[in-house]
Amino acid sequence: MLLEYVAQMFAQWAWFLRFEITFAVLTATFISLSQIVKSKLKDCPKEKTQKLQEKVRPRVPSEAISEESPKPSYPKRPTGTPQHHRTPPDSLSNDHIRQSRAMARQAAKMILAESCRDKGKPLEMHQDALAAGTCFTWLQESEAHRLYMALGLAALRTEHADAAVGLLQDLCKHKILVPPALLTLIVKRCTSRRFFRQSLIAYDTVASEEGQPAIDDKEFWSCMVLSATESNEFHRCDAFWTNLKLLGPVAQDYGCMARVAIQRGDWEGSVNILKTMHLENMPLDTAVCNAVLSACVTAQNLKAGSKVLDLMEQDRKGAQDIVSYNTLMKGYAFADDLDEVFRLHARMLEQGMEPSQVTFGILLDACVCRGDLESAAAVFQDMIARGCPMNTVLYTTLIKGLARAGRLEKAMEVYTHMREHTKVKPDIILFSVLIKAHSDAGQLEGALRLFESMLELGHRPDEIVFNNLLVGCARDSNLEQGQQLMEHMQRLCVQPSHATASILIKLYAKCHVLDDAQKLLARMPLEFNIKPEPRLYTQLLHACIRERQGWRVVEVYKMMAKATAPDTTTHTSILAACLSLNMLDAALELLEVAAEEGHHILQKDVDAVNNAAARRQTLPLRYNTSFSNKPRRCYCGP
Repeated sequence: MLLEYVAQMFAQWAWFLRFEITFAVLTATFISLSQIVKSKLKDCPKEKTQKLQEKVRPRVPSEAISEESPKPSYPKRPTGTPQHHRTPPDSLSNDHIRQSRAMARQAAKMILAESCRDKGKPLEMHQDALAAGTCFTWLQESEAHRLYMALGLAALRTEHADAAVGLLQDLCKHKILVPPALLTLIVKRCTSRRFFRQSLIAYDTVASEEGQPAIDDKEFWSCMVLSATESNEFHRCDAFWTNLKLLGPVAQDYGCMARVAIQRGDWEGSVNILKTMHLENMPLDTAVCNAVLSACVTAQNLKAGSKVLDLMEQDRKGAQDIVSYNTLMKGYAFADDLDEVFRLHARMLEQGMEPSQVTFGILLDACVCRGDLESAAAVFQDMIARGCPMNTVLYTTLIKGLARAGRLEKAMEVYTHMREHTKVKPDIILFSVLIKAHSDAGQLEGALRLFESMLELGHRPDEIVFNNLLVGCARDSNLEQGQQLMEHMQRLCVQPSHATASILIKLYAKCHVLDDAQKLLARMPLEFNIKPEPRLYTQLLHACIRERQGWRVVEVYKMMAKATAPDTTTHTSILAACLSLNMLDAALELLEVAAEEGHHILQKDVDAVNNAAARRQTLPLRYNTSFSNKPRRCYCGP
């Protein structure tokens, strides 16, 4: 038996060897004969040349030699009688047909035999055969179908989708009609391997050719809808969806179209798709439903979101999950509807779902925003009872609510519990909330202790933390501590802001060191790399007026006049403050400087100063505001 098997195998290999040698001899003979004929045709007339060429090589149909194929225009689904293979023209002789068909069959057999051995070689053999002039259009329909399917499988086995697309491009380039089964196979395989862009290219390559048969495969159009959706080419989904609706889409296809509607901002269309699926008793996909629910919440249409949640609960398998309830609860919390938030929470518990950290975070945030600390405390106790692990966000939310309500001691109890009984570490946001609460309450020492704890944990304080501490220093008139904080701020390379400068001016004013405030404004452009705003000069001017330092008022005003042009509102407030404290001399000097710099002052403010001077029997300054560029001044008696 073994000897007989070996003899049979040897006979098969010998037959293949003879076949390859015969094909090689025929190919070499054909090439040499073509070269001889081409050399002799150089001096022959055109008509004789064409006749001789027809004897050597059969004439290809005229429709198969067009140079360019029409560009893809994404046509509608082709209709008409399927034409899987072009038939040879009647003008050719039977000898030419037999000869061309024999060559095509030999090449096809070689390719089919090699397709069982190597992955990429059949594609190379096919391209070489086309380059050598082999015309596969002479094959019969069954033979061509078998050859192209084998080439398609070989291209897909290479794990490169571009090879399969290249095969279709070669077929269309040589005007060979692509079998629908081949296109369907390539599109399905590319889609299953998530080569969505290649699926669209394959479709466009074949759809651009005229006479291609229609495809009545539901899975093919389903793959096209999915490929267009995943490639973000949503404008193409409608055409594919039209073809798919004729064949009966499935739940996955409806899910793709719902995603398309969401991307287009059509939340109503996505809701209608879910309703259609529910009416047709199709299972709802949880991810798609949550996306539709989120779109409704984003559009602030919570009623539509509630209807979507109803559809999810009515699904035969229950499409809702914890994310569904959290999404809708967040929407109602943003709308400040605390009652509906707790109703959704109770509804979730009825479905047998355990609240997550996100759920408790939404509940706490809703209670804190409403100022309902009793409900927040109840949520906190429920969270501990259920064994839900606490995180920094939950602690920060609760502490923020307690601090906002003025219950600083309770907030510190929660902070102490977090540090001593849990492994949760506070972040910079939590420290910022507590430091601000202590500074506002006048407890600077507690704020500084929290600042030290933050540094021990390795957190780098930002400008907001320093500003809150400086506010506490200004409240307690603690100049020394404020200066130390500014030095620490510079060591950490934290950039001060205009808010920082404003707090420092307030601190210097309360400590009666206006000279330091004036120096601060002078060195801000160099040390802090920020230009002082006009409101900072105005703040310092009012501080100087309150201290009755008229000479400093004039100096600061000159600094402001060089840096920026004061507006009429600034002039009105400064002059009114001077007159209210009976600082008439400072007001007159301000008018002098304003006149020299060309700044505009309202006539009513000038009249107020003149009237005050007249009451003191002082020579008034008449300020003419009729000239906008350079105001003129004149002195006259009372």
